Amino acid sequence: MRDGQYPEMRILTYIHTFNDAEVIDRALQAILGQTYTVPEILLVDNGSTDRTLDRSFPEQVTIIHHRTNLGTSGAVATGLQYALAKQYDWIWVLDADSQPRQDALGKLVDLYASSDPETKSTIGVLSCSQLLAPSPTLYRGRRLTPGGMRRPKIDGSKQYCECDSTIWSGSLFNLQAVRAVGLPRYGVDYWEDLSLDYGDVEYIYRIKQAGYYVFVHLWSIIDHPVGTAVQASLCGLQCVSTNHSPGRRYLFCRNMVYFWLYIHSDRQLVSVCLYMAARLLINMLKISIMEDNPLKKIEACLCGVWDGLWKRIHQRF
Repeated sequence: MRDGQYPEMRILTYIHTFNDAEVIDRALQAILGQTYTVPEILLVDNGSTDRTLDRSFPEQVTIIHHRTNLGTSGAVATGLQYALAKQYDWIWVLDADSQPRQDALGKLVDLYASSDPETKSTIGVLSCSQLLAPSPTLYRGRRLTPGGMRRPKIDGSKQYCECDSTIWSGSLFNLQAVRAVGLPRYGVDYWEDLSLDYGDVEYIYRIKQAGYYVFVHLWSIIDHPVGTAVQASLCGLQCVSTNHSPGRRYLFCRNMVYFWLYIHSDRQLVSVCLYMAARLLINMLKISIMEDNPLKKIEACLCGVWDGLWKRIHQRF
């Protein structure tokens, strides 16, 4: 499949990086090997201090280098601004360590092309399904219910499911929707606002709230590692824990609490607090049994919950 088949879908492919010297070449090769070709790859580097940019890049690659790490949301905002200025129609967002399958983008484009005109005009996001390694389960977005996140309903007769939010990597954004809702939230570095965690949840939820569809293709797949994950058998069940740093644990908990208490418009307070308490307890149990430095990480989780409750979203840990 070639890009000329669908002239209404002029797509910019985008990668954000931070100290990704070991994986950036594989990401580029995966994009260049797609069955659906794109005219340009934008690489937004978040102030890498390793050798990420110390190499030659294919001629299709444009590089924007941030002096400081603005977090994922800050880098995505730069990519969206570039795509708007260059009058692209869509932008396909990828992490540097994500590996899209060869037909991943082509399947998203085919899904859009096969939609009826009314649906086409209101599709805001088309996302791949993410294989969040080392978990064997495909992540296919989430419904944001009054009582917390739930898995989407899968209809076996369709190639896609509808959801309220998903993650950045593998999401194809309609720039018409971006014009309608503005840019993602972010701060002056990755600690502030929703720069690093829950930024994708809030932004895609905002697009959904503006009246656009968010579709996840069931069989357009990217392989996406999560942290330096660890696995263990607990009571006969195979469990995976992300093994994120204390700082990431803090940001996730802080921003989760802030999102559900102060951004999500249709929450039921008791139900969503029970949901967050369950997530927190499960995560702390996994941390205490499976991960290194558990006391510091549990402290980070609790501090994050406290700061999120008091709207301290510019706090550092």
